Amino acid sequence: MERKILVALDGSIQDRYTVNYIYTVFRQQPEIVFTFATVLPSPSLSESRQLLDSDELEHPSDGRSLAQKTKHKKHHDAVTRQLVSKGFAPEQFASLIVFSPTNPAIKLYTIGQKQLYDALLLARRGLDPLTTLITGSTSKTILEKSHTMPIWVLSGEPSNANFMIPVDCSSHCMAAVDHLAFILHDNPNATITLFHATSFITTNPNSEQDRCYLKWGKKWQEETNCTDTASHYHFFAAQMILKEAGFPTTRTNTASPMLDIEPARAIVRYNEKNHFDTIVLGRRLDSDKGFFKGVSDRVLANVKDSAVWIVG
Repeated sequence: MERKILVALDGSIQDRYTVNYIYTVFRQQPEIVFTFATVLPSPSLSESRQLLDSDELEHPSDGRSLAQKTKHKKHHDAVTRQLVSKGFAPEQFASLIVFSPTNPAIKLYTIGQKQLYDALLLARRGLDPLTTLITGSTSKTILEKSHTMPIWVLSGEPSNANFMIPVDCSSHCMAAVDHLAFILHDNPNATITLFHATSFITTNPNSEQDRCYLKWGKKWQEETNCTDTASHYHFFAAQMILKEAGFPTTRTNTASPMLDIEPARAIVRYNEKNHFDTIVLGRRLDSDKGFFKGVSDRVLANVKDSAVWIVG
């Protein structure tokens, strides 16, 4: 089954990290296709002309805009050649360069939604908090807008194909596992570690265990030889989703439950110790989050040299 990934490129050094991440994680997955996308500013037009000349906004013909488009098309072609030289097929790549008078982040999100991409991959520039406050952040803008298309945010330069996914049997976590299974079911290189954190300041509803059993069945629970006293019931549904998708059980691991002040801190600490290439997080609706934001927000703000996939 083909999976479509929209990849943001801007010609900066972060593009090198993006290329390395694609190679490290997705080599030997010929059914994953990538569209390299660059959003350029439209020529300055008056408000009245912007309303009248929509085609000119999307396809400007002035010399400066054409030169910009040619420059970035050459960059896309160079990135494609680099990955093809590493074993990818040429037909796995496409190029998209568009002009927009709006925020580039909003345009990327709109493209991803309209063309039904399975995820958007973008590299975070690593700006300091003050600069981000003043200039804004592409990843932050997209995350604030999107609660449907998975967003993959690359921070620094990951170096392996090891995935960690925190699970707790909640619906948003199960959605993240389902997305991971869909993307990686035929990946010959990745390993997946299921992680569960217990916290001093949050508790898990007692009903979660029963919901898990009801959804996935007692028979499967018995086949996996897990018991309540092992505190592994959080892993049951996640293991079932991965197994049914065809991801090898030999490359799926479970970590011992970890106690910490709060879940985000536990995730970041465990990642620092084990150096995962990618953390996959299910995200609650913003309306369900408190003053200190959610786990995904805090993890994204504190991880280095890892990609964070945010689903939901």
